[in-house]
Amino acid sequence: MPKIYQSRLDRVFAVLSDPTRRSIISRLKEKDYSVMEIASYYDISFQAVSKHLSLIEKASLLTRRRDGKQFICSYNAAPLEEAAFWIAKNHAFWQHNFDALQSFLDSKPSKSKK
Repeated sequence: MPKIYQSRLDRVFAVLSDPTRRSIISRLKEKDYSVMEIASYYDISFQAVSKHLSLIEKASLLTRRRDGKQFICSYNAAPLEEAAFWIAKNHAFWQHNFDALQSFLDSKPSKSKK
């Protein structure tokens, strides 16, 4: 796997590891919000919300554009789609191995105790 892909994937999973960031992403899926609107939903400082937004932006899960004096945040699904693909690929690998293990165990004669 290319190093840049790992890095981007690492950033996405780091963002998803925090409940506040997951909540922000969920809101942005609904519609675009200004930074101030996003901050109004959370009982944390504006600086803390801004830091969360910065991490989400570094993971490319949001984009910001200027609208007058405001910054408007928009959701970008592509990095989550990449993470979902990675999860699905690895799930298939492990599922195949677990199925093979189960078949092996099922084919072994059981030892009965006397």
